[in-house]
Formats: sequence, structure tokens, C-alpha cells
Amino acid sequence: MGYALLAPSLFGVLTFLLLPMLVVGWLSVHRWDLLGPVEYVGLDNWRSVLTDPSFATSLLVTALFIVIVVPTQSLLGLAAAAMLARSLPGSGFFRTLYVLPWICSPLAIAVVWRWILAPTDGAVSRLLTDPDLALPVVSAVTIWTNVGYVTLFFLAGILAIPTDIQDAARTDGANAWQRFRRITLPMLRPTLLFVLVTGVISAAQVFDTRVELQLRVEQHEQGSDRRRE
Repeated sequence: MGYALLAPSLFGVLTFLLLPMLVVGWLSVHRWDLLGPVEYVGLDNWRSVLTDPSFATSLLVTALFIVIVVPTQSLLGLAAAAMLARSLPGSGFFRTLYVLPWICSPLAIAVVWRWILAPTDGAVSRLLTDPDLALPVVSAVTIWTNVGYVTLFFLAGILAIPTDIQDAARTDGANAWQRFRRITLPMLRPTLLFVLVTGVISAAQVFDTRVELQLRVEQHEQGSDRRRE
């Protein structure tokens, strides 16, 4: 009975996680263009990637991106959740507002940021004149998109803390900062761990946004070269 109840989840794990990993591992030692015959090349593909100078650069940029995004969105999400947990007038509206960027279609978000960051007629197009600003801009877009997701989890964790603990600390004379540091933060450790782990995974997988902005920078540089010519 136990295996029968686990069967749907096990099927999903095997079909959509383990099997694709095995297929990717098999493809990594073959050369195949999806049309011609499959050719076994051994570790040539691995050597090509590991000896490519751009691979190390990509790893460094990804690491910097994670270092910027994960702590920032976690701190902002925690601060927003602490304010929204007070149940002040209008807090329901702001809870929905914070989550909107996360639940919106990526296509809609891309259109908005494309209008803002367009190299020629964007609202803040000058940000793309310097390629060094590409990473901070992509980080800002990702933080803006994910902060609602982080806030949602922190808010659920804060609301799950028993109110009698807070009341007892308030009775003992603890101020708001002391209650937050001594009670809220320690009891949010499981939520914080989950947010950090999922944040690192999500930030490491943000490929489309980075490529899109890189293309925008290259287009802007090509346009500037043509104007100079």
C-alpha cells in the first residue's frame, strides 16, 4: 500500500528527473545533431568545455550573480514579511502586490523590462551604455521578480510562530527589535534555510534573462559603433 501511494511521485521523479539526467550524461559522451547518426566521442565534449576560457568566466559571473541576488532578496523579503505580518490596514493589498511579479507570466515581465531597458528608447536606456552594469541590472530584475516569492515564505513562517511566545516576551519588557532577534529569527531558521537553498538554485538557473541583457548590450555597442562610423 505504501509503494502504491508513492507510485505517482516516484513516477514523476524517475520520468522528469532521473531519466533526463541519465540522457544528458549519455549525450555528453556523444556527438549528435538530432538528424545524423550518433557518434561516440568519449570525453572530448568535456575537454572542450573545461578548457574553454569563457567557461571559467561564466562560472565566476554566475557565482557573483548568486552572491548579489540571494542575500539581497532574502533580506528584502524578510523585512517585507515582518511589516506585512503586523496586519495593518491595507496589508492584504500589499501582500498581493508583493507577489504579483512572481506569479505574473515571464513573458509579461520580459515585455515590461524590455520597455524599460531598451538600448535606444528605453526609460533608463543609459544603464546599458556601460557593459559593467549588465550584472547589477540583471540582478535587480531578478530580485524584483523573486522578492515576493521570498516574502510569501517568510510571512508564512512568521505567522506560524505562536502568539503566546511573543506576548510573554512583550510582558517581560522586550521591545520589537529584541523580540525579532531573539524569537522571530531563531524560529525562522527552517524557512530561512529553504529560502536560501531554493534561491541559490533559482539564481544559478537564470539563464534567459542574462542572455537577453547581454544581447541588448551587444546591440547597443554595435549601434554606437555604426553611429561613430
